[in-house]
Amino acid sequence: MNNLVQKSTWIQARSPTSIAVCIVRNTVDLIALTVLHHCLLGVDLCLVIDNGSTDGTAELLEIIAKKLSRVTVIHDPSPFRQADIMSKLIDEFTRRRPTIVFVFDADECWNAPVEQIANFFKTEGVNAAECDVVNYVQSRSVTRPSHFSWLKAYRRATPIPGDLRTLVRDHQHSFVEIQYPRKVLFRAEGPTTIETGAHNVQFDGKRGKYDRRFSCLHLPLRSRSELEKRAYDYEPRRAPFRPNEHYSWQSLYFREALDRNETDAEWRANSYDRSGYLDVFGRATKAQIDFGLVERLCKAYAYGLYLRVPMWRRPVTS
Repeated sequence: MNNLVQKSTWIQARSPTSIAVCIVRNTVDLIALTVLHHCLLGVDLCLVIDNGSTDGTAELLEIIAKKLSRVTVIHDPSPFRQADIMSKLIDEFTRRRPTIVFVFDADECWNAPVEQIANFFKTEGVNAAECDVVNYVQSRSVTRPSHFSWLKAYRRATPIPGDLRTLVRDHQHSFVEIQYPRKVLFRAEGPTTIETGAHNVQFDGKRGKYDRRFSCLHLPLRSRSELEKRAYDYEPRRAPFRPNEHYSWQSLYFREALDRNETDAEWRANSYDRSGYLDVFGRATKAQIDFGLVERLCKAYAYGLYLRVPMWRRPVTS
């Protein structure tokens, strides 16, 4: 953690007023596209914290950083305390000057260019935008990620409000159908604390407002193999820091489901078939066509071609 803060302090010489921040582990199939996408939004600096990847993610990010000066990679293999790591890093920027902050995961794309969100803050007299999370759905044919498998993620689920954990655990709805808590884009000045998943942020003088024009486009399960990753990679890292069964419950849910040999049923519930339907434990549900995520990833891919940087590598497996 000390090395992380020291490097972020050194970066201060660049005086960014807008940053995008992501913490990743073993996301070599998609991370290049989402990093390039957030650079296209106009941020001054994109900081990616690699949390001990072993699949080639760190090496791919370093290649991109050498080609694109606004991308900086920080290597921090410490235990996965996501909120603490994010908060301490972001605080290094916000406590020095007003800074617009985009927090994203490797499977997320914000649809809010820096200029638009800055104008929103100015005209509305606020400094935080509460935004919907839109879950996209992958084709059932994608068992493992490939170079262009993200092109098939052109459908989205209709969000279902309610107790997320109960709805999924009781097989009333699938993981991709649940309505996630809103995420936050913000401009802070002073000490800042991020909550897990960036669904909330705390800083002095915070004035938030919901706006449906801005949203976080999310592809939570981009292949069948992602179920195994959540169960057997994410869950062991999160379990030691879980104060109760409701906190960061998703990876625990998949670990338990896969231990019961329910992988096929889970994938059918969270992916669409040739007719565009999810099979939610025996209930057919239509996934709506929406090219919003694919369009943004296509633009990021074209940007990567222009920069002559790799945008995908076959994951290294043991």
